[in-house]
Amino acid sequence: MSLDGYPRPRVFGGALALRAHPLVPELQLGLLAETVDLARNVGAILTHDRVPFWPFVWAGGAVLARYVLDHPESVRGRDVVDFGAGSGIVGVACARAGARRVWCVDLDDHALVACTENARRNGVCVDVATEVPEGWDLLLAADVLYESDNAEVLAIVAQPGRALLLCEAERPGARRPHRAPLATHEAGTLPDVDVGVTRASIYAFEGREAWVEAFGLARAPTLT
Repeated sequence: MSLDGYPRPRVFGGALALRAHPLVPELQLGLLAETVDLARNVGAILTHDRVPFWPFVWAGGAVLARYVLDHPESVRGRDVVDFGAGSGIVGVACARAGARRVWCVDLDDHALVACTENARRNGVCVDVATEVPEGWDLLLAADVLYESDNAEVLAIVAQPGRALLLCEAERPGARRPHRAPLATHEAGTLPDVDVGVTRASIYAFEGREAWVEAFGLARAPTLT
């Protein structure tokens, strides 16, 4: 089993393996291997300035990918963005479900390489970028509210009349939108460094104003 082409995690010594999240067995992704001692590395995960999030499938990403595969009509024929893509599991699921075009967007160049390789491994293609492109129909984001200002960032990215799907794991103290979820599913993180997380919820928004209202923002931020 060759994993040539994938980047090597900078914190964990580069031990990768092809693995499938139990909730999304259809997709094989290059993730941290079972042999990685997560207990030994948890300090690095919590303190490293540039933690490699991409070698994990986080709970929210697994739930959102499962939703897309079970509801292909949500993305079929649409131009979609996987925001904060990480491993690219959501973007790959969108491509498998029939999205017209998929952009995996992440600030980590290593994540973008992983997204490309994970898409290829699963027989689909995605585009990658460090910024959200113009012209998308649907933006999907999973497990992005661990950074408190990402709600404001997405308020800038959101466009009137364009749909957003957010999936967040139910972590203690995490920011959540003030609205009922579209769906909730039991799930954990693989590999499970996210101990204590057992489920995640999906929220749907129609445009910027709906997002701003759901997060109690005073107004929609704008680019300066």
